[in-house]
Amino acid sequence: MANNNHFLKFRVENFKRFDEFELDNLGQFNLIVGDNNVGKSSVLEALMFDRNQERFLEYLFYVLYEVKQFDGLKEWFMTQYLKSLPRKNLDRIKFEALFADKSIFSSSLVFKNSRDHYWANGEENTEVKNVFFYPQSQEVRSENAQYQNTYHNVPYVPFQLGYSHNITDFYSKNIQPRNSRKEQFLQDLKTIIADITNLEINTVVANQPVILVSRKSADSNLPLGTYGDGLVKLFRILIEMQIHAGKRLMIDEIDTGIHFSRMKLFWKTVILSAKANDVQLFATTHSDECIKCFKEALEETSEDIKNDARIVHLEETDHATQQVKAFTYKFNEFAHAVNIGNELR
Repeated sequence: MANNNHFLKFRVENFKRFDEFELDNLGQFNLIVGDNNVGKSSVLEALMFDRNQERFLEYLFYVLYEVKQFDGLKEWFMTQYLKSLPRKNLDRIKFEALFADKSIFSSSLVFKNSRDHYWANGEENTEVKNVFFYPQSQEVRSENAQYQNTYHNVPYVPFQLGYSHNITDFYSKNIQPRNSRKEQFLQDLKTIIADITNLEINTVVANQPVILVSRKSADSNLPLGTYGDGLVKLFRILIEMQIHAGKRLMIDEIDTGIHFSRMKLFWKTVILSAKANDVQLFATTHSDECIKCFKEALEETSEDIKNDARIVHLEETDHATQQVKAFTYKFNEFAHAVNIGNELR
């Protein structure tokens, strides 16, 4: 793993439930496991951290307002969602990342009062732009082109996110016109529907373009959105892989909607797509079956892919203080644990 957008190590202080939290020895393909409410989704949100700090805040606002539906609660974002537990350094959240090129970037989000903030980079406390972005209502957001376009590039796939027309737009512009990409895309989707033969953009059957799915076993073509969660989930992930090529992508509860009989092929498809697009993948799961299939899929890949795979187990080490520690396992370690029946999730 040599991409300078990929993390080798990541540390955060005073972010949501975490006083201090660190991920070390990361690979390109990372599956995050742990008990309910241990902070897996919060870790994914923190991992959206970007050298462009304003962009990072836009990503967080997307998660809060569009995914978690806290529309209109503009002050709640800063005072509760981000700062829900700090008991020290009450005025700041600190991020630090070691990238694959060995460069280190650190920055702190410093709170001046209940509303204003600034970014302080490194140890020199150099102030960066003081702009807090508060989308307030659907009407305001619809007039804000910056916010309107943000969700197209947010490197976060929530478990409940299914079909939406932005992925139709990306497919029509970036995949359908190129035969080699389209052929590979169809081959990947056979992981879920073995007899799929074509995907085509139709502008007649609805008031906006839709993707129609052709199958050998069906006489009529049906919109992608009418199929089960599995096909839509894989389609979205494959699209997101191309959108975030060369970057990071976080997927919450990656196995949601995927039948266990298709899980190993699903994982293999996702891993190979991440490899082809040079995406550093961070995904969460609660499922033993998902962990097992992750291991089995990796066994059918190359040594370099296996060497770049990790399982990260989050564990609350102190119930009183709610301290959480991450334990990182390389392929040989977690494969052995799975084989002998040890609990990892």
